[in-house]
Amino acid sequence: MFYRQNLKQTPNKIFKDLADLKFSQAKQTDLNFKPISDPQIAKRKVLIVDDEKTNLLITKSKIEKNLNIVCDFANDGAEAVEIIKTNQNKYDLVLMDVQMPEMDGVTATKKIKLLNAKIPVIALTSLEYEAIGQDDHQYFSYYLSKPVSGHILHRSITKFIPALNEDLDYLGNEEQYLPELKGKKIILADDQELNLKIVSKKLINLGLEIVQAKNGKELVNIYQEAVKNNQAFDLIITDIKMPLMSGDEAARQIRKIEIASKIKYKNRVPIIALSGDGGEEDVRQFFVSQMTDYFLKGSDPENLIKIIALYLSPNKIYFNKEQIKLVSEAAKTKEDKIINTDKLRYFNDSNRKEFLEIFLADSLNHLQEKIKTSYLSLSSEIKKLL
Repeated sequence: MFYRQNLKQTPNKIFKDLADLKFSQAKQTDLNFKPISDPQIAKRKVLIVDDEKTNLLITKSKIEKNLNIVCDFANDGAEAVEIIKTNQNKYDLVLMDVQMPEMDGVTATKKIKLLNAKIPVIALTSLEYEAIGQDDHQYFSYYLSKPVSGHILHRSITKFIPALNEDLDYLGNEEQYLPELKGKKIILADDQELNLKIVSKKLINLGLEIVQAKNGKELVNIYQEAVKNNQAFDLIITDIKMPLMSGDEAARQIRKIEIASKIKYKNRVPIIALSGDGGEEDVRQFFVSQMTDYFLKGSDPENLIKIIALYLSPNKIYFNKEQIKLVSEAAKTKEDKIINTDKLRYFNDSNRKEFLEIFLADSLNHLQEKIKTSYLSLSSEIKKLL
């Protein structure tokens, strides 16, 4: 295991005692979502903003079931601003749809930031990142494209709430994430040679290809040369406190290279910070520097492997064994369903009823629109014949 330590006494040193170093393999157990007992964690709240009620209910259910935090929701930007205005310190994070009538997500986020500059706001939208005005990117802490897979959504929330950061069970078990590592190419940057050797050896043993950098400047040069020669890296892991150029400054320079090279946001290289500082302000600075995620030195090293795998397979949905069984059984069923209600089991009774009411209302409205369109089309054809 990694050891926790006071970085002021031993700067940039990950391991307290090399003889006690142990990279343990993750347990091959079922993926279970355990209730969070800490009352401070249980009080964590997220505000979801979306004008589509179905999206609100699905997102709320996913988060509350799997992360055990409380979600409130707003149906439009104006309502979200009013909620934050009334409860400025109540919410730890906001999930913001961008395309909404009356007050859109960008305008709402600007107003929210005036009320509480530190609250993270994640854009959750079907728009491409580049479709949001360049000057407006600064207001969002992160960007997620709809539809977003559950494990990406969960990690995107927990990485902004350090108190929830320790438990990464929702990212899957080793049978699911280890195969995603093989053959992927990573830059590992650290000014401590011992750290480079140990972490590199662990990652190479898992099938990753590692290119080492000993400071931020060398990291930027390696990445710039790779972009110039159309040689892609799948991910970057970097220490923060390094000579010549720090890890966070290197991240800023890498993003500038990607913008200059017209690399789209969805194709940008994920950058994971290695840091001994995990306070809320430290975490906020990682994302201000446009890093993708972080790993705290002293934490379970297997979590680092999980985080790496997460970004090497962003579109892969992890299932636990119980879910795999349900999917297999469903595949054997020959009965065709007009409406598939299987996933309603993920909702509690109250949300299930509300979801069905919204679904039926939307379906009826959609059916009425189709009848109206067909009638108008038919009328037009009849008039032509007459």
